[in-house]
Amino acid sequence: MEDIEQKEVDPQAAETPYTVIAACSNEIMVKVLEAESPHTAALIIGCLPLEKKAAVFEQLLPHWSEDRQKMLMMELTLGTSELAVCMELIAADIAEKIKRLTEKRYIHIGGIDFISKTINLMDIPSRNAVFSLLKDANEKLYENVKADTFTFDDIVRLSDLAIQKMMRETDAVQLSRALVTAPADVKHKILQNMSKRAAAMLEEEIESIGHL
Repeated sequence: MEDIEQKEVDPQAAETPYTVIAACSNEIMVKVLEAESPHTAALIIGCLPLEKKAAVFEQLLPHWSEDRQKMLMMELTLGTSELAVCMELIAADIAEKIKRLTEKRYIHIGGIDFISKTINLMDIPSRNAVFSLLKDANEKLYENVKADTFTFDDIVRLSDLAIQKMMRETDAVQLSRALVTAPADVKHKILQNMSKRAAAMLEEEIESIGHL
């Protein structure tokens, strides 16, 4: 049988289960080995470079019961071996588990920032309906989204300079749609920070959308 201790890994080699194992961080390796048998853990630790062996061994022990710790100690102290074909299968299984924890196999969408920006583009009735649904579903999450969402109440409290900057960064069509159902004081605050021509065009657009 091949001595597992001799199976050191060349980091420059093409990817194999052993290169995946060798390149894995100590934290991920420990997380994978936590659920394995002492025999499997001993085999995999035996494949690692010397410093990594010591680090993984040290970090793994606190996660195991005393009995499992003793079994692992015996495997490593007395030495262990495995059929080459079985070792290949074990290494491939461990490498696959490492990949599951490290590769981005899923695309994440959503989040507080995502929903806040989406809500900001809605008219007041739709926005209130979304807030109501969210509050009923999860009040703590509702509070977080509410705090991160820019509302018409915030606009009234802004300085003229801040409003002018905001309008330069806001799409005119989105602004007009948002103002269709906005309170009168909000519309006034926005319009007074625009030129007469731009304000007239915005009012015309708001009126046009309101008739749709």
